[in-house]
Amino acid sequence: MPLEELIGAFVDPLAPDPLAAMQRAILVCLHDAQCDARRRRVFEIVFNRCELVDEMASVAGRMRECAREGLVNLERGLMNAQRRDQLPQTLDVRLAPRCCTPRSQG
Repeated sequence: MPLEELIGAFVDPLAPDPLAAMQRAILVCLHDAQCDARRRRVFEIVFNRCELVDEMASVAGRMRECAREGLVNLERGLMNAQRRDQLPQTLDVRLAPRCCTPRSQG
């Protein structure tokens, strides 16, 4: 299943179980990064071996854009989960994804 479909399953305000959909999307992404040799190589190059110098400005810009989109999508998923009473209303849905992201990026 393409990642866009997986993300759509938890950012959709009508999603019946946004937390389960979010968990599935994250697990598929992590599984693919580990088990798909091509994706693993891309991740290794971009995150571990690539110096983001002037020649790579467009790549760095795209990485920042994807990171912003990811945070927005996680916020939407968490808000949907709050609306479905899967999470407490006191959860700061803007802060929560920003606390988890550094753990996934090392």
